[in-house]
Amino acid sequence: MFNKKVSLFSAILLLLVGVSIGLNITKYFPSEENGELDKFEEAYYYTKKYYLDEISSEKLIEDAINGMFKNLDPHTVYIPPVDQNLIDDEFTGQFGGIGIEFTIIDDTINVVTAIKGGPSEILGIQSGDRIIEIENESAIELTNRDVMMKLRGKKGEEVNITIYRPSTDEEIEYNIIRDEIALNSVDAAFMITDSIGYVRLSKFSETSSKELETAFESLLDQGMKNLLFDLRDNPGGYLYQAQEVADFFLTKDKLIVYTQGRDNSFDEEFFAEEDDKTDMIPLIVLVNEGSASASEIVAGAVQDWDRGLVVGTTTYGKGLVQRPVMLDDKSAIRLTIAKYFTPSGRAIQKDYSNKKLSYLHYNVDSLQDGENYNHTSEADTTIKVFTTKGGRKVYEKGGITPDYIVHNDSISVTTVTLLRKNLFYKYVRSHFDNNELKKSDVVFEKLNFNKFYEELKPKFLSSFYDFITYETELSEADIEKSSDEIEKLLKAYLAREIYGEEAWFRIRTYDDRQIMKSISLFDLAQSMLMNY
Repeated sequence: MFNKKVSLFSAILLLLVGVSIGLNITKYFPSEENGELDKFEEAYYYTKKYYLDEISSEKLIEDAINGMFKNLDPHTVYIPPVDQNLIDDEFTGQFGGIGIEFTIIDDTINVVTAIKGGPSEILGIQSGDRIIEIENESAIELTNRDVMMKLRGKKGEEVNITIYRPSTDEEIEYNIIRDEIALNSVDAAFMITDSIGYVRLSKFSETSSKELETAFESLLDQGMKNLLFDLRDNPGGYLYQAQEVADFFLTKDKLIVYTQGRDNSFDEEFFAEEDDKTDMIPLIVLVNEGSASASEIVAGAVQDWDRGLVVGTTTYGKGLVQRPVMLDDKSAIRLTIAKYFTPSGRAIQKDYSNKKLSYLHYNVDSLQDGENYNHTSEADTTIKVFTTKGGRKVYEKGGITPDYIVHNDSISVTTVTLLRKNLFYKYVRSHFDNNELKKSDVVFEKLNFNKFYEELKPKFLSSFYDFITYETELSEADIEKSSDEIEKLLKAYLAREIYGEEAWFRIRTYDDRQIMKSISLFDLAQSMLMNY
């Protein structure tokens, strides 16, 4: 399939992989025969008129739609209006709001950070502030969805909130004018070494390619000679963004992905459209079992063209294309209309015949850590085999299997308990609430990231263990067994609070086995470019 011709329509067609945003395309999907619809209308009429309990028409219709999709693929779903609005915000890359990131602890909204340049930061709202009222009504015991629905709105509209600031023990009222808030998809972009740049992409939203272009330019200016591109736990997004992202790494006219459906009007081919400064830079793509759809498109294209190495664990295996259909009440159905295939012809979609029991779980990568460059560990006469541009065998087994298998250390049950209870954040936050730490403290301000990692004051670790013992029923033995990973996470939480979100990723690179292995593989990634 490497020699497919360019389709002009592919540049403007918005196919969505993973979570989607609505476009009205009902014209593609004609109604069923009237007789079948008459049967449904009869069932609806008698249920509505005679059922024992009063039941809303809306619920009956929504349940009927959900029932209709029940035995189809896992990604054909009905999306209520409220959920569709939140999806729109997430993947358009911006929304109207007050500009905060928050978490709910003990039923109370905690401001994690005020987004730089947003209306909350401009008014002086700080990390650690608790939102206790919204529009003069209690904000205690709200859900995450409740908070988003109350704080988001149209640009220019006003919302009144009251915050409690523990560090000064005061309540402050704010009238905030909502503004457009950007949702970045590039979580981090920095130099790991003098020559290796690191970029983490969290999703494929409308702004992803523009964000990446800015990040790549900055890293090239800083001397980047090699690129580590992190797509771990990236669930996907827009297919056209997957095309634009892959285009950063593939030279012009190379096939990135193609789609095939029952209706051939959905058969499309997507190609690299221009040459970029990053086309010939040694590349390693990091993936794991949480990398899905658009992430798999990029990783599959890089692997099939022998453009670089894929490192980590086998990806999720989500290779179905959805097209959203907007309904009159602003709800939507997300309908699967095609499968996508990598340049060599591999289908990425894993089996969903038993979706209730297995499909929605991550792939469990049973392959052993080590070199898998020729994919001999996957050899199986029952699996379809394909070849990369350089002649390496790759297999169609659901998802993308890396060229180097590297499992990160699993998290202990003890650490999972601490994360689930949000105790790392609560502990760090308490130090700032009680003025035991200040972001302006010289001891922290002068520490660079490497030094910070080594010189975290021991008293914070010992008092954290006391905090854990008080907040949980974990034994000292349980805590001691997990002390290394507890210490590393505590340092990361402190770094994020002091230096900002990117510091979290910088600190975490020091104990990340997949990143450490990738750094050692750039000579091989460089040699692959000679035959690209």
